[in-house]
This record gives sequence, structure tokens and C-alpha cells, in this order.
Amino acid sequence: MYYFDRLNRAGIAFLTVVLGFGVHAKAIAASWLQDGREPPLHPTVIITEYKGKSYTVSNVHGEYPGIYIDGHAKRLYGKQKYQPLRAVGFAPGFVRFKSQSASSQTKTLTWHLAESGALAVNENLPGGTYSATGIYHCTLIASEAHTDTFIAVIFFRTDLSGAPDLSSSAIAFREVGPLPAGTEEDVTINCSYVAPPGQHYYFFTLVFTKGQEIRTDQSEIVASFFRRQEMASHRSVLEKYFLQFGGSNRPAVPYLRVPPQLPSGVNPSTLPSSIKVRFMVTEGGEVDSLSLDPALDPQVSRELSRALDGWLFLPCLKLGYPVRTPVETSLSFGPASG
Repeated sequence: MYYFDRLNRAGIAFLTVVLGFGVHAKAIAASWLQDGREPPLHPTVIITEYKGKSYTVSNVHGEYPGIYIDGHAKRLYGKQKYQPLRAVGFAPGFVRFKSQSASSQTKTLTWHLAESGALAVNENLPGGTYSATGIYHCTLIASEAHTDTFIAVIFFRTDLSGAPDLSSSAIAFREVGPLPAGTEEDVTINCSYVAPPGQHYYFFTLVFTKGQEIRTDQSEIVASFFRRQEMASHRSVLEKYFLQFGGSNRPAVPYLRVPPQLPSGVNPSTLPSSIKVRFMVTEGGEVDSLSLDPALDPQVSRELSRALDGWLFLPCLKLGYPVRTPVETSLSFGPASG
């Protein structure tokens, strides 16, 4: 702490400025208990708008994200907004987090007024925030070498139901550069987030190479995070759907179809050219009683099932009432014919 005393010429009044009263807070690595159904994986791409157009964050310089405009790199500054969206798939390889932690500190000013005389004053007055810092640190180990890598850390609170509070979310970036295979790589963000006093923040980390996410041992947590967002949005979609088509007959219509993420080393061309898929669409627009034909390798079947389980529908309506309905479709992975 630093102290500065000032003598008031009008009397014996002392005004003391106390600097560096620190409020520490730690962010907790995000995790959720699984409910028995694995949410679909969520390979992520981060989008931002610049001068009215959307761009993918494809590189980071220090702690500043960047985009490419007509082949030229553009570093972004200021209060830019970012939107994580679902991508088609992951980059090759896998990254393991050996460790990670995050903490923040807020320093405030306190004005202490003390005066001798007929009316004694001994009072502390708030002086506002002096400084606020946040540090994130992790140690990465990659299964194979990558170039032009960076991390993006998403911080957030949860609401009363335990779901992510989107209004509280924030994102921090850090350049990693070359990421060698099998070597521990330490990464630190010096200005990542600041948690308000008394509030618990959570975080998870995404690893990118040239703007494409690499699958990590955080990917299951990421899947749960985005699935909770999707289901919150789904409930809102259904409310509007039921209001708009009250009394109507409507077929079940998919509006979110999740591409499967095949296990590492599986070549799509080795799979059957057509896989029949049967399931029920529930009254709530979710997939139930899923079956695949023909039988597949258990790992492949698992990844296909978790992706298809994540599809969301506008359910079938009979006179405005939602009803369960069977659906049959097919997936094609083999080489295109003709």
C-alpha cells in the first residue's frame, strides 16, 4: 500500500489517500454434470463485424485479434464485439491442457478524513477504482505441430438455473504462435477479465490454428456451454412457433442440423455410401429413439448419434397441438456418384 498525507491550510485536517486496496477474485474452470445425453460437439469459429461486414478472427498479435481483408492482415483495437458460431469441423490434432487458472484484482482509492477540534471527524470515503487487472495462465501440450496458433478464453457467470448468463460473457485472446508437438507450452494473458467483487466467474478455453479450432480436452465443456445456449434459444423459438400456428396442422421441420465429428483417423470414404436414420421428433422438437442402419463401428455410431441427438425441430402440429412424429432420413459419406 501507498499513503499520501496532505495538510489543509484552513485547520488541522488531514486527508489521506490510501492506494492499492485489493479485491481478489478467481474464475473457476467451467464444468457441468452430464445428464446422460452427450451434447453435440461444437467446433467453433469466432466472427466479428468490421465496417459493416462479417469476418473470421484468423490471427492474434499479442493480445489483439486480427482479421484478413482482401488478403491483408488487419489488427483490431477498441471495443470490438465477437460472436462464437458453430463451424463445420475441427482442425487436425488434439491439444491437452496440463493446467490453467485465472484471477483478477481490483484496486480502489479510499479517502480518509480526520480533523481535530470541536467537531471530530474520522471518516472513510470511497474514491473509486484505481486499477483493475486480470491474469489467465495455461500450459498446453499438442499431439501434433501447428503454426499460427492462438487461444480465446470465454469468461461468464451463470444465472439462477445454472445456465450461462450471456449478458455477462467476455472474451480474451492471446497469440501462441508455433505450437510444437509433445512439448509443454506456457501461455499467459495479462489483461483477460475482471470479476466484480463477490461474483463467481467461470471460463473455458478454445485453441485455434489459422482461425480453425483444434479439438481439446475442453471440448466436452464447450459442447455443454453452447448446448445450454441452443436450448434456451429453442424454448423461445417454440413459444413463437406455437403462437403463430395455433390451430394449424404442420409437419415437423428441422431448423438446426448438427454435422457429425467423426473420430480421429476415420476416413469418410470408408463409411457406407448411405446410412439410414430413424428417430422420433418429440412434442418439444427434440430427437428421441434414434437408430442407425447398417450397424457401424461403435465409435463412429457414437459420434453420429450425438450429432443427430442435437438436431432441433419445429414439432409436428395437429390442430395447433404438438405431437410426436416419426422421421426417416439418410446420411451420405461416400464419394459422390455421377
